[in-house]
Amino acid sequence: MRLFNTYLQLLIVKEGRTERETPVLGDLFSSGLLLFGVIDQLQYSPKEKLLTLLDFKTRVKKCLPSRAQKAATALQLMLYNLLLDQMTTGFFQVHQLRDLDLNFNMPLSSVPVDHILNSGLGSFLG
Repeated sequence: MRLFNTYLQLLIVKEGRTERETPVLGDLFSSGLLLFGVIDQLQYSPKEKLLTLLDFKTRVKKCLPSRAQKAATALQLMLYNLLLDQMTTGFFQVHQLRDLDLNFNMPLSSVPVDHILNSGLGSFLG
């Protein structure tokens, strides 16, 4: 279900709207290491063809982040961008999730299916 929600969020962003808390996942550098993260805010400008990833950090003190904190945040956003790119270009395939012991043959219960169909999102299913 989380993958389906992520798919819907990416479709919404593609239309030029903003989405928050967008999960990303992928195989980091084809190492077999599955990495998962959440992009705080994702927005796309179709006119400029510009995708923006935003990260919000909670500050305890009213001071600017240190150089190390800025570097860590920059690395985090670069990794999220890499994962997002893998997800949207087809580099990361769903079969790579098999190591998580997910049952891909288990049908969704009627509650999420009914919600999808009644909300008009059924057209996104293809």
